[in-house]
Amino acid sequence: SPPRRSSDLKAMYGKLARVPLPLSQGLLLEGSKRLQEVYPAIDTVTLPASVQHLCVVIIDGKRIKHVAHRLKALRRVRGQVLAAKLVVAMNLRSGLVLAMSAHVDGETSDAPLVPAVLAQVRQLTSGPRLLVEDRQYCDLTQPQLAQQGGDHYLIRYNAKVSFTQDPSQPAAVTPWRRGWL
Repeated sequence: SPPRRSSDLKAMYGKLARVPLPLSQGLLLEGSKRLQEVYPAIDTVTLPASVQHLCVVIIDGKRIKHVAHRLKALRRVRGQVLAAKLVVAMNLRSGLVLAMSAHVDGETSDAPLVPAVLAQVRQLTSGPRLLVEDRQYCDLTQPQLAQQGGDHYLIRYNAKVSFTQDPSQPAAVTPWRRGWL
């Protein structure tokens, strides 16, 4: 076949850019379902014995940056324009992206997108799961969402959330070993 011209690629990406977000999210979800059926069950990461029985899912958010200033309203804006916010879930064992939730406003927080991602992850995987999330998810609602359905969670601590020890519970110290995940 003849080599692709850059105009063909621009036209293809232009069409993809006009696809509504719910359709993109549904396409990823259905593609993940089908891919899991045929994907070989080979671990890309060796997990420690303590979490071998869990489906380890990494959840992280990203902003789409470096948007072209083509709209009239954006032509005078200096610096970066943020186009969209994504929260994506990946199966650590296989390396496959399972689910995505998105918002067109790049300034929106990751937290409101997490429930939709968790619902999709729970559709695609069987439990129990270990949900691993970064510090932007360290608030008072995320642990409650993560525990639903008997799942476990590991959320990196953020100093904006304060914890108070329950005096009726003894303090427990868990040794941390670098590189276990």
